[in-house]
Formats: sequence, C-alpha cells, structure tokens
Amino acid sequence: MWRRSEIVNSLKKIAIIDYGSGNIFSVSQAIKKIGGLPVIASSAKQINDSDAILLPGVGAFMNAMESLQEKGLSSVIIDSVRNGKPILGICLGMQLLFETSNEFGCHEGLNLLKGDVVKFSSLNEGTTIPQIQWNRVQVDRKDMVLFQGMDLNPFMYFLHSYYVKPSQEYKNIFRTNYGGIEYCSAIEYKNIYGVQFHPERSSADGLRLLKNFVELV
Repeated sequence: MWRRSEIVNSLKKIAIIDYGSGNIFSVSQAIKKIGGLPVIASSAKQINDSDAILLPGVGAFMNAMESLQEKGLSSVIIDSVRNGKPILGICLGMQLLFETSNEFGCHEGLNLLKGDVVKFSSLNEGTTIPQIQWNRVQVDRKDMVLFQGMDLNPFMYFLHSYYVKPSQEYKNIFRTNYGGIEYCSAIEYKNIYGVQFHPERSSADGLRLLKNFVELV
C-alpha cells in the first residue's frame, strides 16, 4: 500500500503563477480535482521544480506583466517554456503569451507566441462588452490535444473584453464567434497552450481540458 507522501510525490506538479491577481483558488481546486498537484508559485524555484506551468487570468494586462517582472518571474517562465516545459494560459493568461496588448496603452507580453491583443469592436448591434456567457469553441480537428475526449464544438464559459489576433498561422487555432467577430479562443503550439475561456468554470468539459493538459507531463 502506498503511503500518502508517495502518492503526493507521484502527482504532476502544476505551478500556478501568482502575480497578484487572477482566479488562483478556483484553478487550484480544479487541478486537485483532476488529479494534479497545484503549487501556487511566486518564485523561480517553484516554477523550476514544477512539471508544467499554468498562467491564470483575471485583471489587466499591464498590471499582470508589471507584477511578473517585479517578481522576476517573466524571464523564468520564458526560459522554462523555451526549454520545453508545457504552459497553459487561461483568459488573461493566454493573452500574456503574445507579443503586445493595446489594453490601456501598448504593453509588451511574454512574446512566446506571435500576435497582439485587441479589444472587441464593430460588433453586431445589441452585442455587449465584455462577453459574459457560455459560447461554443469550434473544434473540428482530430490532432488537437486540449479537446481530446469531448464532443465537437463544446460550450465553454467566457468573460473578457479583449482577444488575441495571432500574426502567425499556427496549426491548431480554435475559434469562437461573438457578435459577428470570429476570433481565436484557443491555441496549441508545441508545448504552448492557451484558452480565452475559463475551463475551471466550464463544468465537465473544462475539467477534461485541464486533465488533458496535466496528462501531457
């Protein structure tokens, strides 16, 4: 019979980056629920000791990047990912993976993916900002990773005013339509994964997505 310490040591350590904002508690609880070991990470050692990185997201792009840089975490995240460690960005966390954002000015991101973050505009009449709703993600590929084991075009929970516009044609880009704009709502590129929606709030399919990510490592 395994001891509790042996079971804990066998779990995959997921470093949930603490940059002073974000939905850390709900993400941590979701990772526990699907069999991972969440580590609230605010140091380079915690990130380096992890099996994968999860960058949660609620808040403003500028504030998040300033916090990551002040804590010395941005360079650690970049180096870890470039050395092959998987990363999943959620909502604002996905946006931080890209080059720049025009939220409250122009601000540089982690530059792990090519593209920019822009605000919804020219939406159909009656469409409100932010998008706060369940919406479909267009999933029609067989070689994706995050959406394995789900029905096509699953509903996920969205809460955001900005979205990413990749400037490079990545193989696995998944899209959502909101107010007549079809935008990138999820992306997979090598060991880099991002979702604009909140899987920790998206019921069984959201938990399945997080489980698929944890099982990568």
